[in-house]
Amino acid sequence: MSTLAYGALTRKRAEAPARRSTRDKPPGLRTYVDALAALVPAEILTVHAVVISQATKTSSGVTSITEPGPLAFFFWVFLALGVVLYLVGRRTFVPTGWDWARMFLAPVAFVGWSMLQPATAFDGVAPGFDEGWRWALGLTIALAVGIAAALLGADADKQPAGNS
Repeated sequence: MSTLAYGALTRKRAEAPARRSTRDKPPGLRTYVDALAALVPAEILTVHAVVISQATKTSSGVTSITEPGPLAFFFWVFLALGVVLYLVGRRTFVPTGWDWARMFLAPVAFVGWSMLQPATAFDGVAPGFDEGWRWALGLTIALAVGIAAALLGADADKQPAGNS
């Protein structure tokens, strides 16, 4: 989906009358769309793919990290980018209320994505992280982000226009 879209979706929910944003007022989408948008920070994952192509080398089917320093740098850039993209989509740079939680969902989702895949920016900041814990925490993060986004979407739907 998109972090920008997640911010815009939240903005539309905030503009809609209470209990109408999931049915007949824009955005007119159920809260599972909030969960999907928060779980798939497409812009970050796309740029991450480019960074990985420059920071790794594959030989005989084995991918090795060749640039751990830049990879670590970009890990933190991606987290900040997630916050900025959400706020741009929300059309605010002064978060209020539950936006303080919403703006961190895409960055946290990125951490989960990068934990679940081999040779990612996560390896730049946590090389040698235990593989068992890596996938267990990655899956837990995915579940938590999805549930949190759906609950926050439902809360935004309940709020009067201008109050989420």
